[in-house]
Amino acid sequence: MYGPNFATWVEVPTMAKGLCGAARPIHFRGVCTVLMKLFHISLANYAVFGAKDWQQQAIVRRMVADLDMDIAIHTRPTVRESDGLALSSRNVYLNSDERAQAPYIYQGLSWAKEEVKKGQKNVALLREGVLARWAKQIPAGRLDYLSVVDPDSLEPLTTINGSALMACAISLGQTRLIDNILLS
Repeated sequence: MYGPNFATWVEVPTMAKGLCGAARPIHFRGVCTVLMKLFHISLANYAVFGAKDWQQQAIVRRMVADLDMDIAIHTRPTVRESDGLALSSRNVYLNSDERAQAPYIYQGLSWAKEEVKKGQKNVALLREGVLARWAKQIPAGRLDYLSVVDPDSLEPLTTINGSALMACAISLGQTRLIDNILLS
């Protein structure tokens, strides 16, 4: 993919700075560059991304729009285990105790969605509620982030007045798990 002396990168820096991008500062630059090359080589008309990697699909959607690429970006729902854990190749690295705690990630996000349905719009209160649940239910978890953002721009929100996405990354043991939910 990258020949000798490769010197060209494609990035959407504002959208890549938060969420997973904070811990992986050049990750999305690599994603955008590889996808740009693949889209160019394949002459793709559409690409499909999973909702679990929301930040990635949002960044790719923006790259495609900004560069006037004739590619439709489709987002498909996250596939989950019967207990709610988002499917990921990383799940095999969870030990039995970590695996037992992992479904509570989505349960916390789902609780927040229900609170929004009941009328809660205060992001700080939603975060506090989710974090309190996780403190009890996921004692082995190490929080990377729990954010509420605009699903298109990925800009942080303080109040929910329209579309909103709650996204998180939590490490259990050596396994970093990401998940999200559209709150409205």
